[in-house]
Amino acid sequence: QNYEAQKSKFANTIVQQGLVLNLDAGNPYSYAGAGSTWYDVSGNAINASASGTSSYINSNGGLLSFPNNNSYYNTSAVSTFNLGASSFSMECWVYLDAATASDNGYRGIISLGLNGSNYVYIAKWRSGLYSGLYVQYIAAGGTVTGVYQANDYNPVSRWTHVVAAKSSNVLYLYVNGVLYSTASDLNTTFTGNSSVYIAQAHAGVNSLYGYVGESRVYNISLSAAQVLQNYNATKGRFGL
Repeated sequence: QNYEAQKSKFANTIVQQGLVLNLDAGNPYSYAGAGSTWYDVSGNAINASASGTSSYINSNGGLLSFPNNNSYYNTSAVSTFNLGASSFSMECWVYLDAATASDNGYRGIISLGLNGSNYVYIAKWRSGLYSGLYVQYIAAGGTVTGVYQANDYNPVSRWTHVVAAKSSNVLYLYVNGVLYSTASDLNTTFTGNSSVYIAQAHAGVNSLYGYVGESRVYNISLSAAQVLQNYNATKGRFGL
């Protein structure tokens, strides 16, 4: 048990620096195949609890399936996630169901924030606009900035590694280890104990319809090399 819980720290695998949340459906110590708790294996024990109906699938090393019924996981609000005014990164391996190709709803992937007026999230565009991904940063109830990836990459019916990283007033969007978009007008930030949502956002989007394999949060802005390291360390599990 000790070996399984700690071996990743000593292998050429995901970045450990700044790792504050690590949810991995393929790690039996993170999710054992049943139950409503997704355990954090970063060492901080910030576990996520289920809302709605999700299920475990023994595929791609272990996945959580989110049907189209407002199902998601979220952590409690803790000081560890008081990152709105700091550098941080959010990361997720996600597969959007084919049914979302033609729906007209935004689909939340991962979100960090205080409440429905102060948060940052990654989501899939609603099909009435574009087919790609985007990041939104909301502070004091208003959109501070957006990082839009529009039609360059369609995440539907394929495994996708997404990372949103914030450094100073710049927000970056990486897709499959590649930097796609940036926004540099992030001058308003939120502060306070925050929570993390997986397969949903704090407000403004629909829940995910599809699958999630891994989700992580860092209290640093991952560099391009570090994002690529995480992608390369985990892509084989998802057939890439």
